[in-house]
Amino acid sequence: MLNFEAVKRKLRCYVGRLQRGLRRHRRQYGTLADALKPQRLRPATSLGDLPVEVFHQILATLQDGREPDTIATCSLVSRRWRAVALPYLFSVITIREEADFEDFLDFVANAPHICRCIRTLTLTGDGDGVARLDCSAFPLPQSHPATTALLGSPDTRGYCYRRPQVRRRPTYHILRMAGGSGGLRRPL
Repeated sequence: MLNFEAVKRKLRCYVGRLQRGLRRHRRQYGTLADALKPQRLRPATSLGDLPVEVFHQILATLQDGREPDTIATCSLVSRRWRAVALPYLFSVITIREEADFEDFLDFVANAPHICRCIRTLTLTGDGDGVARLDCSAFPLPQSHPATTALLGSPDTRGYCYRRPQVRRRPTYHILRMAGGSGGLRRPL
């Protein structure tokens, strides 16, 4: 047995939704007469037309707010955004666990250009895994006495990270880890 009242209610509800959708469509898009009128378009500025300094300002603000996920998303927008975002994304790297260190080594081996973006590399931990970091991948001044002293030593490996540039002269800090002690310490 078919209930006509229930069918009428459903049809009224359906017709009401269609009418509301049509009104919303007319408000949003106007009528056919409105669509046929010539419209004056103003030129739009695309992201590609913005100066690079604007991108740097946006990313510096995001970096100050500690938004690495947002900076990573910005690096996916375009090639231009990627070129500007990578130095902000990889400027500070902190490695706390040996497994993270292994992942970092694999990542740097597959993307050596990232080493140029790293300004601060902080290594903490007590494992020997940290002793396998090769400083030759990082842009160190090879004539620096601490660099040659540490990289030449057979029982220690040199660790380096750059602090943010002060007056256009980067300061390099060399960390060293003794072969069996498992602790990080600064050279004397």
